[in-house]
Amino acid sequence: MKRFIYLSLFLTITGITYTGCIKEKIFPAEPSLEFKEFVKYDSVQGGVLTLAAADCILKFKDGDGDLGGDDAKAIVMKYLYKNTDGNYVYYDANGANPGFDTLMAYYKIPDVTPQGQYKALEGEIKVKMTAPIAAPFHSFFKYEITIRDRAGNISNVATTDEIANP
Repeated sequence: MKRFIYLSLFLTITGITYTGCIKEKIFPAEPSLEFKEFVKYDSVQGGVLTLAAADCILKFKDGDGDLGGDDAKAIVMKYLYKNTDGNYVYYDANGANPGFDTLMAYYKIPDVTPQGQYKALEGEIKVKMTAPIAAPFHSFFKYEITIRDRAGNISNVATTDEIANP
């Protein structure tokens, strides 16, 4: 009977120990990004349907948890539109070299540094975009998005799905 009590106590303590452990998530120090969803909010202004606002939802991972802070350009969104040939190209306001004059939007990420021993982060970012979201004369557009952490590491490029302009 004494052996049964000791065995039961040993198994109980062992079970609690193994089930109570938190597994550390391990990701690279460079942030990674994945497009999840683009939610449009259309409105009618002067009898014309327009794209008034949108939420761009992204999934991210960062191994050292140094996302966010004072960087006003932590999220970079490059605007591309579908041209008459059916290809997506960067929008060039001046008609010159799109590589140097691309329409871009910048957003800040609040400091989300985790407390405690494990610094790896995984979650979603919702970018709340307000008008103008797209040029009114482009029927279809996309965004190429990157994020930058406080160490200056830049993520992979995540591209939205094709978005129809109302």
